[in-house]
Parts: sequence; C-alpha cells; structure tokens
Amino acid sequence: MPRVAKVAKGNAASGAGKGAGGAVKKKTGYVKSEKIPLGEILTDMSGQSWKVGPSIGSGGFGDIYCAHKAGSGGKQDYDCVVKIEPLGNGPLYVERNFYIRNANQENIKSFCDKNKLKSLGMPHIIGSGSHTINGKKHRVLVIPRYGKDIWSFFLSNGKRLPQHTIYRIAIQMLDVYEYIHSNTYVHADLKGANILLDYTGNHSDQAYLVDFGLACHYTTLDYKPDRRKMHNGTIEYTSRDAHNGVSTRRGDFEILGYNLIHWSGVELPWETQKLLAHPQKVQNAKEEFMEDVGGSLNKLFDKNPPSPVKQFMDYVESMDYKQTPDYEKCRKIFQSGLKSLNKTNSGPLEMTLDKSILKQDTSLIVEEKSENESESESETSRKPSPVKSRSRSTPSVRTRRVGGKSPVTASRRKSKANASPKRLPSPTKTMTSPNNVSTRSSTSLPAARKGKTIDNGTPNPRSNKTYELNFDLDVKKKKKAPSSKASKTVTSRRNRNRNESDSDSEVSSSSVDFPIPKLTLRRLQTSAKSPARRPRDTS
Repeated sequence: MPRVAKVAKGNAASGAGKGAGGAVKKKTGYVKSEKIPLGEILTDMSGQSWKVGPSIGSGGFGDIYCAHKAGSGGKQDYDCVVKIEPLGNGPLYVERNFYIRNANQENIKSFCDKNKLKSLGMPHIIGSGSHTINGKKHRVLVIPRYGKDIWSFFLSNGKRLPQHTIYRIAIQMLDVYEYIHSNTYVHADLKGANILLDYTGNHSDQAYLVDFGLACHYTTLDYKPDRRKMHNGTIEYTSRDAHNGVSTRRGDFEILGYNLIHWSGVELPWETQKLLAHPQKVQNAKEEFMEDVGGSLNKLFDKNPPSPVKQFMDYVESMDYKQTPDYEKCRKIFQSGLKSLNKTNSGPLEMTLDKSILKQDTSLIVEEKSENESESESETSRKPSPVKSRSRSTPSVRTRRVGGKSPVTASRRKSKANASPKRLPSPTKTMTSPNNVSTRSSTSLPAARKGKTIDNGTPNPRSNKTYELNFDLDVKKKKKAPSSKASKTVTSRRNRNRNESDSDSEVSSSSVDFPIPKLTLRRLQTSAKSPARRPRDTS
C-alpha cells in the first residue's frame, strides 16, 4: 500500500530540488533516485565495499537493491539489502539515523537477554554512507535481507491470515514496539507490507518490522496537534493521534489494532465507505469507531469478533496519550487466544490459510437457494424425521452450512409430480406427512411458499407423540380452497378404523387416508372470510 506522508514546505522537498540539480520529482514530492548499474561497488563509512545486485523493490523515496560483500571471492549470495535515495530526500535520512542510534546488534542482543527472548523482529544496521551516481549524490543504508512480506500472504489467502498466526505476529510486534519505545521512538507505520519473514529460513518462526522512515520521538508533553505532521502514515491504519500530528505510543498500538482487524478477514469501515482519499473523513470515521469499539467490532464481525482482538482494542481505547503501555498484559491477551485455539507460540509461522478452513468459512455464509437448486439437491431416499410442531411459522429458506453439508430444508422434502403417496400410520403413532403427494390429483394443494409452515391447524398429539408437517402443505392465503370434490376424496377421521394396521404400503392417490390436508382445507375455507379455527379432535 502506498504511504501517505506530507512533506514540509520549503524543507525536504525544496532541498531535494536544489541538491539534485533540477532532478525530476515523484508525485510524493521526493526526487527519483538514479538507477545503480548491476555489479556497482559501494563503500560505506567503515570502508566495507558492497557489490550491488538486481533491484528488488522501489519506495516513495528511493530504490532497494540486493547486495553482498565485495572482494571475498567465490560464489556470493545476496544476503543484504542496500537502500538508496537522493541526498535531498528525507525518509531514508530519518531511517538511517534511527538505525545508527538504536539498531546496533549489541543493543538488540542486550534487550533480548534482559527480556529472555530468543529473537527479536528488529533489523540491525550493517553499514551506511553515501554514493555518487551520474554526478548526483545519494544516501545509502545497508541492512539484512528479508523474505516475503505478510501482505502478499494476506492477498493470496483471499484477504485473510490464519487467526493463530495473527496472534503470534501481534506478540512479536509488541516485543518490537517495546524495544523501539524503550529508545523513546515510535514506528508510526506498521502494516503488512512492512512486516517481513526471514530470508534464509533459519528463523522461520520470526517476523521482522522494517521501514523506519516515519520513526520519531514520541511526545511526553502537552497534547498539541501539529498541522505539518497531520495524517502521516498509511491512511488505512493511521492512528487518531497521528491524524492530529501527535506521535504517541498509544498511536502505535492503535495502528497495530487496525491491522489485526483487517488481517482477521474484515474490511475497515473507512475502506468500505471509500473515504481513503479524504484523510479528514477517515479521521472522523476512526473517532466514531473508537467511541464504541465493542459495538463497532460487533458490526464488522457479525457480533462475533475474535476475543483477543476485542480485548486489545478495548485496552487501546482506555489508554491515555502519555501512558506507558502494559506490553506484558497485551502479550497475555494473545497468548490466551493461542491457547483457546490449541496453538503454541513456537515453530514456523503458518502463513497459508488451511483449505479446510477456507471451505468452512465459505460454507458459513448465509445464502438463499432458489427453488430449482433445492429440487436438484433433493434426496428422495431420505425419510423425514419427526419434529415437534410449533405455534408459529418457521422460516428456513436462508440456511447455514456446517462442515460442508447443507441441512435438509423443507424444499428438500418437496414432492415430485405423479408420485404415489404412502399410507399414514395410525393416530396413536407418530404421524408424518407423505413424502410425495401428487400435484395433479383431485386432492392436490397449491404449491408451497418458501419459509412458511402451517401449524395453526394441527390437532393436539396423543401419547407424547408428535406430528411432522410438511412444507408442501403451505398455501397462499388469498387463494380459495379446492372444490368440494377434493373433500370427498379425503377420508374423514370419524369413519376411520382405529385398529387399522400401521402399514406403510403404497396405495393409489384416490384412497389416501390423509387427515392433514383435510385440516388444512378447513382452515382455508374459513381463512378468506374469518380467522382460522382450530379443528376439533373428533377421535
């Protein structure tokens, strides 16, 4: 994602124009760096020479090349990175100074020993200096080379990362934050594109935070908005304090929180509302979001936000701008999240989303099937199981799939035309409606409407038995009942032999003992003029 960073007037931008001798500027306000020829030798301030390899990236301020130490002989692996920018540009100047002051290997090792960490996702400085290309002086920074950024995995996974990996990365970034903050700096631009994995494969369990072009001292004084720094950062994740031009540790935590939400598979509201081109509107949206962070998260995640993410955002919302963050408390939030998922904070980082999880997530989407789709999926060999009758209609058109299997809905039990119905069991047994009622016989009913059941006309069950009502018995309220011929075809309950055997043998549609349609017909005969009455149990 592009970084939105405003440049002070008459400062870095104007200096760039003079120092570069009228070089062409990018839209960001920075001068475009000159291309380094393949195999060029650079020398840093310590006298170490570096052989430049192919370009591996380009930023808003300069270019990035892979490199290795020159003059050692033999086949060399490009295990380092050289970042260059014209001398008049500002970001690499800021980043280089931060590395020189705070990113020596000795300092990082000391922090790890003090906090009992095996590793820390903080790059260390290898070399720095300047180099002249085509008569134009450039600033140079040499740091270790890293692998792919997690943003590329986020995109390849359909804009989501594995949830346990999100928690592990959060813990690691909190460690880096604690290190940076202990040196009185903030990073101010954490995002997926700035979090890289190990290049060599020796530390596949560690992610590294890079790009310190916006690093600066955090404030310990009064809260004073600075117009020159307003909205600096990546607009999607910029904190409310950064929108005001105030650098705070709370702001770093808020930036991390927005990333965690996004990595969890939802779109941030200001992105959904297409406000990214309007920083002030984005700021207003974030202020509104954080006023009720719990309710805002419930809306994004359909009332089921990941608990660790919610707890972390609640903590961020409660922080004061000068407050020293409780790093250990926040780490424990995500450690508990890992435990709830039966995962540990060890081993290689799993960046690829499990295919089974993708299928499950896709199947959990609530979708409405068409009638034709439902008919094509009907299982005629499956018998409906008895269910208790209800006093109200039960919609079942919109269904959730669980484990890749769709539940049997009413439309699955829909009858086929001209099929012979089965005899119903005795009233003393559990009564089930026929699977296949002919839609062409004289007793046929109008086609059922989806999501409606007929319950009001159901007689009270006997001996704790239940009646199952088939959705195909539903009728349109405004449609009149069939003619009296249909009533003659249905055998009345009063004339029915109670000792009738519980045979399920098939009979012709003209001699079906089917009390349910009779009850439904009675209800229909009165529904046009008066409310439906509960039929008497004449048995």
